[in-house]
Amino acid sequence: MHWIRLDAFSRKADLDPLLNLLTLPVRPESELAASSQQILASQPDLDQVVLPMLMQRLPNLTNEDLMVMAGIPMEELCHTRAAHD
Repeated sequence: MHWIRLDAFSRKADLDPLLNLLTLPVRPESELAASSQQILASQPDLDQVVLPMLMQRLPNLTNEDLMVMAGIPMEELCHTRAAHD
């Protein structure tokens, strides 16, 4: 059995968007914005996953603040889980 250390992946540059997504829970808060934007720049459909992950990591921020952080256009709010919580 092999273990994957997500914190080790988080230190690598130019990760595949899906691997980068997996590292969001262990990345330092200072890297969340850049990582989220990088993920969504290559795979915008992952906003439905990125935003809830950011909501979990940063519960004190508003949905709007998290969307700005991740670079998700505000008009996309109605298509995210955040709009239904």
